[in-house]
Amino acid sequence: MGTLQFVAASDWVAILPFVMMVSDLDDGRFDVRPLEDPPFYSEFVLIEPARKVMSPAAALFADILKMEAEQSRLVFQERTGAQRATRRRIVRSAD
Repeated sequence: MGTLQFVAASDWVAILPFVMMVSDLDDGRFDVRPLEDPPFYSEFVLIEPARKVMSPAAALFADILKMEAEQSRLVFQERTGAQRATRRRIVRSAD
């Protein structure tokens, strides 16, 4: 049983990346609410071996994943009115 199926069939809740929920928004099984305080955000990074050029198939997959992530971000903003959390940068002096 997957996480979403478990939540749907029980009294449990889950904290998940919104990208996992996009395809399940309109079926009425879940109430999706953003966590606002503190705001959460996810960053996805592509990690590949430095010694090897990415294959055309892998590059295509990475492009599709990037487009889907951007589409999910837009849907999230539209549905929740939430804006992307601003990252805080901590700068420390070298005392």
